[in-house]
Amino acid sequence: MPHDIEMDPKGRILVAETNQIRRLELVDDQIVSDEVIIGNLPHKDSLHPLSNFVQLPDNSLLINFGSRTDQCERHITDGKCNELDENGLWQYSYKNSTDSYSATGRQIANGLRNSMALVAHSSGVILQAENSSDVKDADEPYEEINIIREDGFYGWPYCLNEMFDQGKIKNGCHVKNYHPPYTLLPPHVAPLDMLYSQSSKIPALNNRLLMSWHGYRVVGNRLVAYDINHNGLPVLTDKAWFNRDPIAPSTEWTRHPFAPQGGMSKQAQHIEIITNWNQVDNLRPEGAPVGLVMLMDETLLIVDDKNKAILRLAAGESYISEEPITGDDNIEAEAMATILDKHPNLKTTLIEHCASCHEDIAKSPEKLLNNTSGWLKSTDGVMNIELALFNPVRPMPPSSTLSKEQKQQLINSIKSIFE
Repeated sequence: MPHDIEMDPKGRILVAETNQIRRLELVDDQIVSDEVIIGNLPHKDSLHPLSNFVQLPDNSLLINFGSRTDQCERHITDGKCNELDENGLWQYSYKNSTDSYSATGRQIANGLRNSMALVAHSSGVILQAENSSDVKDADEPYEEINIIREDGFYGWPYCLNEMFDQGKIKNGCHVKNYHPPYTLLPPHVAPLDMLYSQSSKIPALNNRLLMSWHGYRVVGNRLVAYDINHNGLPVLTDKAWFNRDPIAPSTEWTRHPFAPQGGMSKQAQHIEIITNWNQVDNLRPEGAPVGLVMLMDETLLIVDDKNKAILRLAAGESYISEEPITGDDNIEAEAMATILDKHPNLKTTLIEHCASCHEDIAKSPEKLLNNTSGWLKSTDGVMNIELALFNPVRPMPPSSTLSKEQKQQLINSIKSIFE
């Protein structure tokens, strides 16, 4: 389950996997060396098992250890979240004499739920974009951009937004070494990657901080940029706003001011580079950006995991397809809705345990429940939904609200209908 891939100063490839960092060396397009340089990264029984890293000026690696839970709901004892000594950002030092990394890391910062977007500026500033707690409220909490300082505490799970106390401990927003966010991001945008970009060919990307928003809520699914100062920090403004799409996005998008619970002292305005990433007939399917990389020709590659695609953003002409582009679902919405209505127990289970993250289950079930590219697609007789439910690293649903027996009953009921 790789998330990040970068080149080290010697031109070798570093790959972050769930439990390790690998280093590969290529000569004439052939792999001549493939080694694990950092192993035994925590990932089991974790809600956020993916690893991510950023290279620091001294060649050490700063690695994300995601939280086991959403709000530390199972690990608070004696007024403390027991996960705080385990997750956050950990530094693994580099030894030039042996061209190797330390076997164990040291924690640099905690109070970070999941740091899937990290970037280091040439000035020495390290920025982290926080995936905050995933509560049901679509308007809260906001995500964050944090400046990482050694021994800093960044709020999770006691204090979200800037000063939004969660009531888990007394004075949760006044914990020792607490650093409020440099600025907030809109709620639930799920930042999964960011980079500093230079592109003379695409002026909208030149000398800016780029960020992918993967969120499934009404402010996600877009690529944004920030104007930055000489330290690589997003430029602050008096007021910031964000766009929300309707559900489904078929009418006008609406503009909303930042209004987080707990207040907000500093704001930075993003610039939407790719927005309204909803399905448009004869143009595109719905998309969801993840990884970003700037190519040597100053164009941008974007990983779109909703469509299992790599997109290239470059100067060019608009494209209009001669054929309708509606995705590769092969079950019509009306037919799928009828099937679910005839099996109320199945419908109730899917909506109660899956729709909070996969809202298409409720509004457009055919987008997920189809056997071409969706949950019903089988490989060697095993459906995608079964693989997800019984995934040994991150089983669905992540809240663990379904027992093993209930998951099997769910699979059996689906198979009896659709096989």
